[in-house]
Amino acid sequence: MNLFEPSAGRDTAFARLIETPRRYVTTAHFRLTLIFAVAFSLSVAVLFGVIYWTAGSALRKQAGETVMRDVALLRDVYKHQGEKELALEIESRSQPSMRADLYYRLQSVSKGLIAGNFPEAPAVLGWSIVERPLPESLRGEDKPPSAREGYSVFLYGVRLSGDLRLWVGYDNHPIFEAQEAIVRAFIWAFAVTIVLALTGGMFLSWRFLKRIDDINRTLKSINALRLNDRFTVRGSGDELDRLALNLNAMLERIQHLMDGMRQVSSDVAHDLKTPLSRLRQRLEAAQRDAKTAADYDAAIQGALDDADGILTVFATLLRIAQIEAGGRRLALGAVDLSTVCSAIADAYAAVAEDKNRDLTCTIDSEVAIRGDRDMMMQALVNLLENALNYSPPGGRVHIALRKEEKAVSLCVFDDGPGIPPDERDNVFRRFYRLERSRSTPGSGLGLAIVKAVSDLHGARIVFKDDDERGFGVCIRFQGDGFPPLAGMAG
Repeated sequence: MNLFEPSAGRDTAFARLIETPRRYVTTAHFRLTLIFAVAFSLSVAVLFGVIYWTAGSALRKQAGETVMRDVALLRDVYKHQGEKELALEIESRSQPSMRADLYYRLQSVSKGLIAGNFPEAPAVLGWSIVERPLPESLRGEDKPPSAREGYSVFLYGVRLSGDLRLWVGYDNHPIFEAQEAIVRAFIWAFAVTIVLALTGGMFLSWRFLKRIDDINRTLKSINALRLNDRFTVRGSGDELDRLALNLNAMLERIQHLMDGMRQVSSDVAHDLKTPLSRLRQRLEAAQRDAKTAADYDAAIQGALDDADGILTVFATLLRIAQIEAGGRRLALGAVDLSTVCSAIADAYAAVAEDKNRDLTCTIDSEVAIRGDRDMMMQALVNLLENALNYSPPGGRVHIALRKEEKAVSLCVFDDGPGIPPDERDNVFRRFYRLERSRSTPGSGLGLAIVKAVSDLHGARIVFKDDDERGFGVCIRFQGDGFPPLAGMAG
């Protein structure tokens, strides 16, 4: 194989090698880090300028004070001890063993240099700056060209008397060295800042992209209908963790809806099979056995009754779906539950008597909630009909409405067999019926409607076992107190 020939595999690997760092530097994390790095670098540059200028000014001020202090001292020597002693003092101060950054020059206009270590006299008195070549011993190769060429001396000159002149100077080289040290320190700090910013940006981008890749992999898996997969939550509490939690909650909801839809489809197919089979058998029997118009009329009426039952089931399913999906618009307002319970109890008193049931009520007065009156009536009717259907002949059915400080409870009790604890979560499923109830009329949708109405009103369903009143199903409305009807209008 010729290594220099083009290869699709090598081209792909090379493209991936080039693309990986490119992905890192194009992420929002990296760009944000770069912005902060630039802002921090600008801050460092401003800080450098302030420190550079402040340090230089402070050092020059200190040098000036040193020069003026020496000028005052030497003038005092001249005033009290004379020219000769002044010359000796200057010679003493000009020795190499003394400070190398101070320069002195005592001269006479007529005689020239008298004492000192500064070779040239400035043309003017007062402050002046004289450029001097740097000594050979200080011209190191590590110095920048400007530093190897020379240095400045700040000089201050005064006239002592007649033609006698005195200059005292300060070498600018230490100030220059200090400023060079500040420049080098800030260059290193700037370089380290940029390196750390780029490294940190790449690291944050890598972590960010790793999380994004995990999310993308999970999304691809979900798109492949593997709805059991969930997004990884690392526990850091960052925005990606919060996003993953919300997405997982959404997936749980979707999976629950999908499972419910599959269950509904299965239940519809199973529970409608019997009435449809009965309808078909009725029509086949009429086709086979009916001889007279009366026989046909009876067969048709039976078929119509079966069709009405099927339509009722579908209407109930549609009503549940509309309630759960919010498709039915709520007629929110003040619902006087006391009046609703009393009206339904009165309406079903004759039904209970026909079924040989004893229907009683315990209803607190002026109990009101904010909700949909029709839906609440439907929920209470379903609970009451269940109690009447499944309580034994001669049994008792009791409606209880109770107002508490922060809750309202609407319960229907009966002394029938109740619902076993392990079945109580299942009875809210569509078409679900207990085994002992399959021989009684019904579609298994009553409690599903009650659950949908309760959820829509923010209430919860509670099961109660009462020694006196029997088994009860309660709709419990929780709140911070329920205002009177007058305060709930609208």
